[in-house]
Amino acid sequence: MQVVHITHEAVEQKGGIGTVLRGLLTSAAYRKGVERTILIGPFNVDEPGKQRLGKGGAVHFSSLDGVFESVHSKALLFIEKVHNVQIVYGERSLLHPVTGEAISVEIVLVNVEDSEIKFLNEFKLVLLKQFQFDYLRYESVAELDQFMRLAGPGYEILRLLLGEDGPSVFISHDFMGLPLALRVKLEGRPSDRTIFHAHEVATARGLTEGRAGHDTMFYNVMRRAAASGLCLDETFGSQHHYWKHAIFCLAHFLDGIFAVGDLVAEEFRFLGEAFRRGRIDCVFNGIPSERITYEERQRCRSALQDFAEGLTGQRPDLIFTHVARPVVSKAIWRDFQVLIQLDPLLEQSGRKATYFLLASEGSLRRSAEEVAEMAKYGWPACHQLGGSDLIGSEEALNDAVQSFNLAARNIQMVFINQFGWGPVLCGPKLGADVEFQALRKGTDAEFGLSIYEPFGIAQLEPLTYGAVCVFSNVCGCRAFAEQVGALDSELILVGNYTQAELSGDLSQMIEMERKQREAIEHREASRLAFELSKRLTSRPELLKARIESGHEIANRMNWETVVRDQFLPGIKNLLL
Repeated sequence: MQVVHITHEAVEQKGGIGTVLRGLLTSAAYRKGVERTILIGPFNVDEPGKQRLGKGGAVHFSSLDGVFESVHSKALLFIEKVHNVQIVYGERSLLHPVTGEAISVEIVLVNVEDSEIKFLNEFKLVLLKQFQFDYLRYESVAELDQFMRLAGPGYEILRLLLGEDGPSVFISHDFMGLPLALRVKLEGRPSDRTIFHAHEVATARGLTEGRAGHDTMFYNVMRRAAASGLCLDETFGSQHHYWKHAIFCLAHFLDGIFAVGDLVAEEFRFLGEAFRRGRIDCVFNGIPSERITYEERQRCRSALQDFAEGLTGQRPDLIFTHVARPVVSKAIWRDFQVLIQLDPLLEQSGRKATYFLLASEGSLRRSAEEVAEMAKYGWPACHQLGGSDLIGSEEALNDAVQSFNLAARNIQMVFINQFGWGPVLCGPKLGADVEFQALRKGTDAEFGLSIYEPFGIAQLEPLTYGAVCVFSNVCGCRAFAEQVGALDSELILVGNYTQAELSGDLSQMIEMERKQREAIEHREASRLAFELSKRLTSRPELLKARIESGHEIANRMNWETVVRDQFLPGIKNLLL
């Protein structure tokens, strides 16, 4: 079986999809079940020659760089000429997230910026006739245009590389791969199958983030409306002005949908009758399942305590963490609500804590030189406007952190507005050998009380090291934890923000006010703080037992399990 992954993260890991691909493709179960893997996506010619496929990549064909080592070089040159594109073809290595083992995959990158317009126009017309997709409404969207242009030359390149052998499975990761996957579907080859790998439902995200009631509103409205036979457009009004909604609605034309969480599947069915009738398989994301010793955990915890003490002057007994982008969906304000309630409880027990928040605007990475300059005024414990420090949403977040620190007695927050981890990126007060995994291994509790979270790998990354994972019930990982019988574990603490009886008709529920939602949040924050205070411990015998328990649960939720029990069976069912 040959599998093609269509993605904007074919080379550079920019976000969640890159994390998923790395875990999926490097698993032993995937390598056993899939004979050949190709990743395809667009690229810009500004990227340097031999580095176009990333560090350690091997370029086999690139007319831009004068490399013609592939047996397909002549045919690739022909496709370039016909479509007026540039192609880079070769291999790159993906590193296993736990073992570090390097796994080689094939990569195809296509620069379509100046591609032949007549093929694009022909494809637009076919999409209108076959799928009723009026691309003219959205042709000014550059992000969509790039992947529309990829469909024609991308299909011809893949057909050349894949040959006549089958079966071949084409997986569209999010909306980016849909145009190319639809082109595959239009060709109708009997040995080809197309899958939409749904990492979210963009319309659901937009409505959840954009309304004052957030998840409390959206999921209650969705369920009541769906029970009455209504779809999303009938409930919230037509969303076809939003280009992502329009193209997501085409996903049902593919052979199947893989949803990364149960709520994503539910959101898709809410899009309309075609999705209710179509095949949607729940294929969760996997989480790390590394085993460590108690001594290793304590070494990492001590390093984080040293870092906290160097920054705040207070050595904490406990470490809390939250690694996220500073966007509305991550609902970082809910962390504050819980920690405000937790602070007096820690005071009663005579314990102190430091909460590390890693969140940078646009995943911005400050350079070593910038970090050294900011460290002069005490960054990251202290921040300044302007220069290399606070930008965009970071300003308001820092204001909230400083206000919290002024009022709290036993918890101190440290806001690290940096993408990455280590002394070069986080300042000289972090030990030289304290890598990112130390943040996962040494934490006592990881927060992630999102209002929209299709799965939430980050929320569960510290689980295998025995940490308490605090996340909301709209995180897709909650259903996975339930499936493996882990919801009653003392390491899983779920915030139930949608379990509310909302009064009124659907229109009144949709207009839920912020005040009503915040009242629910504050009640839940009190419960979570009390539960968390009972579960936090420094007792060696309990921590040792939790490391074993966390690893055992994570082992039932890792990528090997996902690929073996969900991903491969899902594909095989489509091939029948």
